[in-house]
Amino acid sequence: MNIKNRKIGVLYRHFPDWIGGTIYIFNVLKAIDLLAEKGSNLPKIILFISRNDVDKLEFDFPNLEYEIVYYDINGFQSIINKICIKLGFKQIFENIYNISLDFIFPVFTNWKFFKKTPIENQFYWIPDFQCFHLPSLFTNEDIAERKKLYEWTIDSTKNLVLSSNAVKSDLFSLYPNKSFPNLHVLRFATFNEYPNKVDQKTYGINRPYFICPNQFWGHKNQIAILNAIKFLEAELLPFQIVFTGKEHDPRNPLHFQSIIKPEMENVFVKNNVLFLGFIDRDVQLSLIDQSIALIQPSKFEGWSTVIEDGMFFNKPIIATDLEVNQEQLGNLGFFFNSDDFIKLSELMKLVFDSNIRHVEYEYKTKQLKFGKDFLDLIEK
Repeated sequence: MNIKNRKIGVLYRHFPDWIGGTIYIFNVLKAIDLLAEKGSNLPKIILFISRNDVDKLEFDFPNLEYEIVYYDINGFQSIINKICIKLGFKQIFENIYNISLDFIFPVFTNWKFFKKTPIENQFYWIPDFQCFHLPSLFTNEDIAERKKLYEWTIDSTKNLVLSSNAVKSDLFSLYPNKSFPNLHVLRFATFNEYPNKVDQKTYGINRPYFICPNQFWGHKNQIAILNAIKFLEAELLPFQIVFTGKEHDPRNPLHFQSIIKPEMENVFVKNNVLFLGFIDRDVQLSLIDQSIALIQPSKFEGWSTVIEDGMFFNKPIIATDLEVNQEQLGNLGFFFNSDDFIKLSELMKLVFDSNIRHVEYEYKTKQLKFGKDFLDLIEK
């Protein structure tokens, strides 16, 4: 079948506590839009979205032909269903898309909404296996539920999409007795706009600065940067550290208060570090663009949105030596062990003192490859 005539579905979901997942799906749409701009012969996209999320997505796809389909029932239908259940009857309205699709991505569970679509046309996505690497971040119930979902996905689906070769290695290691006839690795690229330049002084920035735009979840490991600053033992460094991101960890609500906040009273931290909290995305991107370099100190990643943001702006990136970070950056990154804050401090000084301010990642090529890789999934 000509790809132009295929029914292609993309499922958009807004994850308030996992913004990287939301950005991933948005970037899929932007990649297809870029290919359309370049003249590729593309199918119409059916964009599945919740009524609650439609106002959270900026529909900036000028070259893309798409149709919006809500995957949830409306308020009136929901009321009728509740009345039926109270009266002891089956609910009348179901979330079912009654047309068979040739392709739908990303699917996460055996969701009845797509039951008209053959399983071989449903492409399931596993972003990572974090619960195996950092079990302390999860309850026993969460781990059991995730493992159950992984088992079902691996045993039941025909097409499995992973975010990186590092996740692929995990899959083979964790499930050595399973077979994976249709396994795909889809490494995403980000599609930011070049933002208006914000005034740094508005945010207390008065020197060149490194930026760490992670949420304050325990495994994001911002404490390594604070320890590196304390190790440098300078009341006033020639540079600052700027943190952005939510200060609440839903899995460990006390993390910021018990681990990060006490460090804010240290004189070296107080004089050299800024905590901006959760800020507007455009402001965050402008601050990344104006920074010396980006630091990604995380102890675990599936494929880092933060690193992609830094690469988009051609920033030097100092990152932990995770297999996935090295896959993402190749030989263009500056790497340290997540527990080695002394090495981190040395890399910060190296980047600052050697005046490294630009790294060429050929990012437009990376964006096009992401789009073409996605089309390859559809054509297969």
